[in-house]
Amino acid sequence: MSFRTRIPAWVLCGCVCLTVLRTAAGEPPPAADLAAEVKQAIADLDANRLSVRRAAEERLMKLGPAVLPHLPPPELIRQPGVRQILKRLRIQLEKRQARLSAAASLVTLQGKFPLNKILRGISDQTGNQFDASALPMPLLEGKVEIDFQKTPFWKVVDHLCKELGLRHRLENRMEALQLLLADGKVSPEIAVTYSGPFRVAVPSTELRRPEYDQVRVGVALTAEPRMRSLILSYAAKNWTLQLPDGLLLPPVSPGAFLEFTPEDGGRRVQLSIDFIDTDKPIDKIALDGKFTVTTVVGDQRIRFSDLERSDGVARRRGGISVILNKATTTENSDGTYDARIDAAVVYDAQGPAFESHRTWINHNHVYLETPEGKRIDFAGNQRTTDSDTGAVLMEYPFPNLKQPLSEYEFVYVAPTLIVEIPATIHFADLPVKN
Repeated sequence: MSFRTRIPAWVLCGCVCLTVLRTAAGEPPPAADLAAEVKQAIADLDANRLSVRRAAEERLMKLGPAVLPHLPPPELIRQPGVRQILKRLRIQLEKRQARLSAAASLVTLQGKFPLNKILRGISDQTGNQFDASALPMPLLEGKVEIDFQKTPFWKVVDHLCKELGLRHRLENRMEALQLLLADGKVSPEIAVTYSGPFRVAVPSTELRRPEYDQVRVGVALTAEPRMRSLILSYAAKNWTLQLPDGLLLPPVSPGAFLEFTPEDGGRRVQLSIDFIDTDKPIDKIALDGKFTVTTVVGDQRIRFSDLERSDGVARRRGGISVILNKATTTENSDGTYDARIDAAVVYDAQGPAFESHRTWINHNHVYLETPEGKRIDFAGNQRTTDSDTGAVLMEYPFPNLKQPLSEYEFVYVAPTLIVEIPATIHFADLPVKN
């Protein structure tokens, strides 16, 4: 059973109920109603009466970041006053979205319910999706007693896994947290802590004597599934390792500033940090550190169909434009097809400031989708060039397709907001392997 789509809030009938956390202002209306409401509010921004214009702006602010995908591009707004208001609104809403995204998603659930409904409830509240297709149906339908009161997402997941004998997995290209039966094949983590939307684990510690005279600590950071980590960076001087007697061991290269880029913009980053050894016996350590994660929050899925007749077609979502410049197909002797799609991506000049993070463009999710919803990722590395117009030009190869290109949809998933989230971690009494 797989939970990959956002499921509306639900209520269990009978003598028990499921409490679903809401925001103080209430949830925004469904997508179709929201789009209509945003359209009407934008029309009211051009009203003759000042009170109507102010009320319209207040309505848009109250609806929150959910309206961002429905705001029209600046060039389509003829009235200068309305254009300025929407520009101001977009900046304020993006800042609010950034603040909300930097915090852990919270879960409030109480009662005794089947596991599959618990997972749906968690997804509804947090936006984090689960893939439970590998779990047996009796486990999914079995009831579990829970009591979560504004509990961070990762603590909820780790609690369920511990109680039910499960483990979780979130690797590159995964858009949902996979739940699996704990089979003992994966080495247990030494310790786990939480910082905002991140789960930070120590999978290993090692005393590297006598070859290097170093103490190495492995660290694995995983973001919530709703996010994508582009870059993890830290200054070595901000990390310390302390012995039980209070002695501090400095990092091997205290002046270093390091960046780690997960493959395909994945949600899990693994690294090792080395500290200068001492001649004292070491059996336990405490670890403190700070890092910053450049993270994508808010994705836009931009779709193209009828690909063989879509040259030059543009799609716009919020402040993002994707132009399908050309789609070509060659039939092979074995009946398969080699396809290539050339596309251009443009962000509004007033949109998110991505200029300092040019690597993000290489980590966007781009794929073909069959009528059955099966995803086919592009093969190899895409070619990327910058045009004189500010667009980023991309070439995506799709070899050995079973059907002509006309049978697929082209899907481009682009970030609408990039946020730098700082995090501080502390581990005490970590055992050290000699």
